[in-house]
Amino acid sequence: MGEVIHSAILTAILLTAPLSVRSTEVLPSASNAKARAVVQEGLDALGDEPTRTVSIHAEGQELRQGQGPNPGGPVLVSRLAVDWKVDLRRKRLSFRREEFEGDNLKQCYQYTIAPQARFAASCRSDAVLALDLSPIADAWTSWMQQEYPEPSWQLAHAWSRVDTLEYLGEMYDQGVKQNVVSYATESGQRQTLYLNAENGLLTKVEGPLAAAPVDGSFIPRIEYAGYRREAGAMIPSQVSVTRRRGLEIVKDVLSLSAVRFDEPLSGSAFAPPQKKSPRSSNLPEMQ
Repeated sequence: MGEVIHSAILTAILLTAPLSVRSTEVLPSASNAKARAVVQEGLDALGDEPTRTVSIHAEGQELRQGQGPNPGGPVLVSRLAVDWKVDLRRKRLSFRREEFEGDNLKQCYQYTIAPQARFAASCRSDAVLALDLSPIADAWTSWMQQEYPEPSWQLAHAWSRVDTLEYLGEMYDQGVKQNVVSYATESGQRQTLYLNAENGLLTKVEGPLAAAPVDGSFIPRIEYAGYRREAGAMIPSQVSVTRRRGLEIVKDVLSLSAVRFDEPLSGSAFAPPQKKSPRSSNLPEMQ
């Protein structure tokens, strides 16, 4: 009913406006206007957002959920340590991931995306794999959408696509009422955001539906919980990232122990290590 009234008001404004205004000004639809309000509320709820750089350290567990060659097998659990360094202005990121079995380092690798380079490197050898599978800007945006654990970028990116925002309505997720909005990414696919209807905080981001290797369909997602105030901003204490990796569905359950905004990052943080000798690599695929 409220949407109908809002629509009627917009129509009345257009009909009574001067012709010059009516012919040049495009007002948002009721759905778009509501979605804008929800996203703006979410940005306001987070407080001071980073404008230059972000550094994040997180620890937790990786859960491989039985979606590989043996889908009926047990969930495989590894301990994780993850570090992000992000240059928001130059669209550079460095992502280092260490996986442990007990106290033993099982695997370690680093991905870097910068305007002039895109590569993966093993932390345990001199192997460097240059990656030129897609335009650099597309790769940076895709990784931020699917993997980045700090919520303000997700909302700021939605706001940068403000004309494509749509309000999908209210729903309950784990007993909490959510405002649900979506927007079109640069590739045209739609990203869905869930924001707590009471406090405006982002609780979940879902990517577009994708084919799953075993059970038919899969939606990649990032979930945020346990917000705390730190240096003027609301930061989630727990973040889970669920993605497809080859034949498996992998979920990282992370505790963010250190988050720093707008501190200087040296260029070496985004530079590839010295490549001593070319070799093949079995590094996990960059999505």
